[in-house]
Amino acid sequence: MTEQELKKYWYAAYAAALSMLRHPETVTPKEISSGVRACGSGVFNRLFCLAVWQEVQLQKAGKPSIPPEQYKNAVADVWMIFKNYGDGDGSESYWDRLVEELCRVMKQYQRCPLIINLVIHVTLEAIEDIQQKKQAMSKKSKEKKMRKENARICEETMQETYIICVSPDWVRDTQVFDTDSLPEGIDPDTVDIYDETYDPLWYDAREPLFVRTVQAHDEEEASRIVADAKKYPMKCLYAFRP
Repeated sequence: MTEQELKKYWYAAYAAALSMLRHPETVTPKEISSGVRACGSGVFNRLFCLAVWQEVQLQKAGKPSIPPEQYKNAVADVWMIFKNYGDGDGSESYWDRLVEELCRVMKQYQRCPLIINLVIHVTLEAIEDIQQKKQAMSKKSKEKKMRKENARICEETMQETYIICVSPDWVRDTQVFDTDSLPEGIDPDTVDIYDETYDPLWYDAREPLFVRTVQAHDEEEASRIVADAKKYPMKCLYAFRP
């Protein structure tokens, strides 16, 4: 039974158990089985088949473990333990407080069989079951996160830096201004490079045209990344490691 199912049926289960304790003359094995089926197996099996059925037998024998008028308070006290501690954080202080509360309730009812069953074999076991499942889920979540992180690190470590260029064989009318050929003393930043005077300083670019650097596993992947981002044809690009 999941934690959600356990919490869903817990209050109804204790209410049914209290009703049986108040009316032991109507309780039969069939009634006990009906209570288990209504709430589910596991901890509720122990609630009805152990705690309730044992106390009903003691009542029918005229030897109830506590006065019948205390059943309501006893069941309510145990229910409050589950309500307050059923969804704890599992810390050491949480368990210390829980054990202290369990001992207080058992002492209050002179550690009678009914209370021992309700506190130890039903409530405590249910809370331990919830905590174990929460820890298991937390562990799985951490393991999943760790696997994803390891995969990411592995992915990154396998990648290398590539320089992506456009081959000049696939470019037309691309020229570069030769700043090194300017007369001495002329600042390139102050020159109108489009003035006809400087036309001779323009030459066709034959060097690769740099586009960008990327992280990739191989040359083809690097070129594809740039082609997709810049909308360049793959055929015009080539990549190399620096």
